[in-house]
Amino acid sequence: MSSNVAVSLFLQRLLHEKYMEDSSVDSLIQGIIRGTGTPFSSKASFIQHANKLLSDVGFILVRVIVSGKKYYSLKDLDSTNSSADALNKLTNRDLNISQDLTEDQFKTPKRSYLSQIDSSQDVSENLTSSAFPYRSFLRQNSSKFTHSELMIFIDSINAIIQTGKPLPLRKQASYDSWTSLCSKRSLMEEQSQLNLLERFEKRKWLEFYGNDNDIAPGIRFYFDLSNFFDLRDLRNCDSCNSLIIFNEFHCKECKKPFHQECATSNGSGNISEQMKCFTCSIT
Repeated sequence: MSSNVAVSLFLQRLLHEKYMEDSSVDSLIQGIIRGTGTPFSSKASFIQHANKLLSDVGFILVRVIVSGKKYYSLKDLDSTNSSADALNKLTNRDLNISQDLTEDQFKTPKRSYLSQIDSSQDVSENLTSSAFPYRSFLRQNSSKFTHSELMIFIDSINAIIQTGKPLPLRKQASYDSWTSLCSKRSLMEEQSQLNLLERFEKRKWLEFYGNDNDIAPGIRFYFDLSNFFDLRDLRNCDSCNSLIIFNEFHCKECKKPFHQECATSNGSGNISEQMKCFTCSIT
């Protein structure tokens, strides 16, 4: 059986799953190699051959690290190579966007510690002077959601970026929540708010977090949507070297930033003590 057929079997499974964890990809590739008798010496050589074939039809197999976990998915080369300069040339008229939108509505907020956020100030008002336009995002997804629904998603991601915490489903203290952000965009009925959240969850743009009382970016955000947001102020995890979107953990010994998951466990699933990263907890 040819190497191309082996890659085809792998891609069929990946297309069905859409996103696969690294451990699942390992098992799948090893199973295909054994079952087909193809001469791949490793997962890396298999993926390299797959990407060579995929590039001919405009796709690429990409890996993204999400809170310490590695995932694989397919991405088209056009979206991978799209430039911010090209996106910025789009106009409100091109996107059928209301002309009364202010420039502040096209900015990603700078992260602040909760203690630094003025409790009388909404997250959407605490913005940097560094504009990062969402016009292309609105245009590309206008057939899936209304303009107001997409702005609710943008508001939600921006709230998570600024606070460094998952977004509460319902109002807590003076900080924004999913329901309050929906209300600000004139989506007032609770059932309609939950229905919209379910639609975002189904597309894996958002997901429930913890005890389902909070909301976090979904897996698709990291693959397809994160490039629409200005994440330059975020720090990289010292363990996996990917951006920390929320729940930044600081080791009390080495003071380095980590994802909560990267700090508290290793590849074998062993758990460290709560205030130290795994390396410091065993030294």
